[in-house]
Amino acid sequence: MDSWDLKNTMFRFRSDYLIHTLEDEILLPLLQAIEEHRLLNLTVRSSKNGRMKEILAVPLKILVSTQTGRRYVCVRRQSDRRLTSVRLDNIRDVKLLDIDPLCDSYQKDYSSNISHVWGVSFGESRQPETIRLCIRLNEETESYILNRLEREGRQGSLKRLEPGLYEYTRTCWDGAEMLPWIKTFTGRIHSFTCSNPKVEKRFWDDIRLMKQMYLCPSDMNQNL
Repeated sequence: MDSWDLKNTMFRFRSDYLIHTLEDEILLPLLQAIEEHRLLNLTVRSSKNGRMKEILAVPLKILVSTQTGRRYVCVRRQSDRRLTSVRLDNIRDVKLLDIDPLCDSYQKDYSSNISHVWGVSFGESRQPETIRLCIRLNEETESYILNRLEREGRQGSLKRLEPGLYEYTRTCWDGAEMLPWIKTFTGRIHSFTCSNPKVEKRFWDDIRLMKQMYLCPSDMNQNL
């Protein structure tokens, strides 16, 4: 091997990210089941409490989070006939079962719902949740904020309410998935509401906690 080949080989191995290697044994039967329209029995470990549970489901699509890089499989659960996403690194075992003749109809259901998914979560509600975020900005010097809302808003609608005040609206199955992105506008947020009261409460609780951590007691009553 000459010196040029050695350098290329070293560069290739330094650039190989092996984070998903341990999941590949899980990924292969999932892809086979998707291809063959098969029902699966999944053994899944909860990331919250470590408990094992079994899920009878039909796999429909492999999803990859653009924020974390984690891989998920979107499945149609047989127990409640709902779509859900399962992290591949939480799946401990996959058993292929019979072919499900209704798989094509599940795929159509997935296609009609995926546009309302912010990340990978289909939520637990039967109704989509609506987020409304009002942002104040200097239109002359902070046009990049509008560019961010349009570029990163994932088909949300943006409306000018008055000079320097814009409303961003997005409907999704799980509004909580949007919170990390919404918090990046802290300091410019004029108002925030969600049709799911739990998501709205979680947002404002987080904001209050942040104030307690970073602001002096005399500043606690200031507006966001």
